[in-house]
Amino acid sequence: MNRLAFGRIRAESAIIKTVLIIFENLIMNYKLISVLLLPMLIVGCAATPTNTTPAASTGGNTTDSSGLMNTGIGAITGAAAGAAIGAAIGGKNKAKSAVIGAAAGAVLGSGLGYYFDQQQQQLTAEFQKMPELQTTPVVVKKDNQDLAIITPGNIAFASGSSVLQTSVYPVLDKIIAVLKQSLTTRVTISGHTDSVGKPDLNLQLSKSRAESIAKYFIQQGITSSRIQAFGYGDTQPIASNDNDQGRAQNRRVEIKIHAPQ
Repeated sequence: MNRLAFGRIRAESAIIKTVLIIFENLIMNYKLISVLLLPMLIVGCAATPTNTTPAASTGGNTTDSSGLMNTGIGAITGAAAGAAIGAAIGGKNKAKSAVIGAAAGAVLGSGLGYYFDQQQQQLTAEFQKMPELQTTPVVVKKDNQDLAIITPGNIAFASGSSVLQTSVYPVLDKIIAVLKQSLTTRVTISGHTDSVGKPDLNLQLSKSRAESIAKYFIQQGITSSRIQAFGYGDTQPIASNDNDQGRAQNRRVEIKIHAPQ
C-alpha cells in the first residue's frame, strides 16, 4: 500500500479515536444508537468525492465511477462486519463492543476501498498509454469489493490456442505489480470463449488459457496459494454470440483481485 493510503488510514484512525473518547464520556448505557452513529460518522469521512474520469470514446480503457466511491462502500461493509463481530464476542457489554468493532472495521474497510480506487485509476492510466490497447481496450472496473480486469482474448491468445502471446506480457506485468503491492489480496482468473465450436472443447480451451496466465503469474513471483484459475467455456457470455462483435467480447479472460478475507 502506498504512502498516501497509509497517511489516509492514520488520519482516519485519529478521527475514530476522538469519536470513541466522546462516546465513552457521553453515552453511559451504550444503547443501540451508539452502534449506529459511529459507522455513519466514519463513512462520512471516507465517502468524499473522487475525480475518476471515464476514458474517451476514441479508444483506450474504461473505468466506472459512482456517486459513493469504493472507500465509502468499504467503510460501510467494514463497519457492519466489525459491529457484528464486536457484539458477538463482547460479553455483557455487547453494544460497547459493537461500537469499537464498527470503528476498527470501518478503518480497515475504508483503507482497502481507497487502495482499490487508486489501483483502478493507476491501471487504467497505464493501459491507456499502451498503443496495442487503443483499438482493443482492457477494461478495469470495481466489482463490489473486488477489482476486475477484463482482457480481450485476441490480445492474450491466438485463435484456438492457450499459449500466451508476448503482446499481453505488459498488461499482465502491470497486474502483477498490483498484486505484489498487497500480499494479502487474492486473484481469480476466469477464461471464457464464444459459442463457436464444440462446448466441451471450448470449456477445456478456456480452462487452459486461465491456467496459462496463472502459470505466468507464478513465474513472476506470485504465490500459487493466492491464485485460482477456472474455465467457463461459452456458458457466461457478456454479449450476443450472433454477430462478430459480440463473439469478440465473449472471448475474454477476466482477472479479479479480491480483498483480503
